[in-house]
Amino acid sequence: MKLKYIPFVAVLITLASHSWADDWTKDELALLEWEKSCVATSEIDAFVNCFHEDFVGWGEGYPAPQTKSERASLATDYFERTDGELILFKPLSVQMYGDTAVINYVATFKIVDKKAEEVTIETSMWTDVCLKDGGKWYWIADHGTPGSGD
Repeated sequence: MKLKYIPFVAVLITLASHSWADDWTKDELALLEWEKSCVATSEIDAFVNCFHEDFVGWGEGYPAPQTKSERASLATDYFERTDGELILFKPLSVQMYGDTAVINYVATFKIVDKKAEEVTIETSMWTDVCLKDGGKWYWIADHGTPGSGD
């Protein structure tokens, strides 16, 4: 079994960050619950439904931003090849401006390669820009950074 260790910097951020949960409003907590459900899902349709039709985001490790359809195609391939389990979701900040919000967080996943049966632990740091449209939240833009130097 191959195992990537959670990078030292991400651990420090996670352990040393101020827990603002006590300071978050009811609306911010509801937004974070939605965010976590989107990040944690292993169902492709549920994942794709988190993206707004006008989404453009710069996912981790990609040379250019992707649209919703491009991200859906990448996610479909990824979900077919792997099983993932969210083992850490650590929101670092939430800023809401009416129907727009920015969330910064660290996420760690246990990833199982279905073919090779290899297990890795992968951490990434994200900034998600969310838009409330028709009473529902969506990702409208994002940027992800791998948590390791690999």
